[in-house]
Amino acid sequence: MEKVAKALCDTCTLKDAIFVPSEINGSAIVALAEAPGYNETKEGRPLMGAAGQELSKIIESLGKRRKDINYVNAVMCRPTKVIDGKTYNRTPTDEEIKCCNQRLIAELEKLNPTIIICMGKTPYMALGLSLIHISEPTRPLYISYA
Repeated sequence: MEKVAKALCDTCTLKDAIFVPSEINGSAIVALAEAPGYNETKEGRPLMGAAGQELSKIIESLGKRRKDINYVNAVMCRPTKVIDGKTYNRTPTDEEIKCCNQRLIAELEKLNPTIIICMGKTPYMALGLSLIHISEPTRPLYISYA
């Protein structure tokens, strides 16, 4: 699987972007985010920005800690756009999601989580699920993977 995933990386438009690895903590719960942003690339860890802070509040309200959950991105490299010389995050394209999809599915199969917390529309759709009447969710979507 690793050779297939690497081959897909070679054809991805993000192949030269900053890669942020998953944070695996041996949990049955996976927080699945869209892609790394500025904070994640700076820290080298997923879910370190605003979405990660919101998730941390939810986790703490359940009596858990960050290290009690696995953190995975649907797309492993930071998608950006440049406007007036300034770099901004952007939503990954369907092709970028497709390039990372085999890696994502293999990683989830290996982790075998009982719960996946989808942090928005992109990770939900990366799992092959379709959204009905949800354009921009503002809270995590919870789905069972068991």
